Amino acid sequence: MIRPVIIYTMRDELFLQGGVSFFVSEEGGKNVYEIRPWQGVNLFFPRIGSIYLNNFLRLEERFFLFDHDEENSVSIRARYALTTVIPLNKKQVIDHTVYLWPYVEAFIPIYERGLNPNVERFRFSFGLGYRFNKHIKTEFVYMHEKSKVELDNSFIENQNTMRIILRYSLTNGTKPTGL
Repeated sequence: MIRPVIIYTMRDELFLQGGVSFFVSEEGGKNVYEIRPWQGVNLFFPRIGSIYLNNFLRLEERFFLFDHDEENSVSIRARYALTTVIPLNKKQVIDHTVYLWPYVEAFIPIYERGLNPNVERFRFSFGLGYRFNKHIKTEFVYMHEKSKVELDNSFIENQNTMRIILRYSLTNGTKPTGL
């Protein structure tokens, strides 16, 4: 998976983002290629003490290319995430801070043509992180995801994932959360 991103800071609490993701997966022993350009906006609001709520809305265009006889497919979906960072050992997230990271995200289908399973999803994540300095942090994250296999059924597919993430920032700027 490759995911380059460009972020433009409009104000301290408002960011515009855009990017493209490239995925290769396997379906029935054959390769499926996905190209996923997206556009998004981050709004850090409201502020409760030194903690900001991060509202993230993005629009994804998903193009699936098959190397077998399936018809290529396209879908467009919106994603809305609400998250925050809660410092545990300091008043705000600065160097050498341990923090909690709760995260909720909904995926909403807008348009679909062709074969495209699991378009609609709901995710809940909870993580424990540590910021070493303004460039490096690490997170241990648990994610529970429910998805729909088809658009006309209820959420039935479940996935539980544990991730260990190492993040490195090239910039000297900070978000309102201090991360």
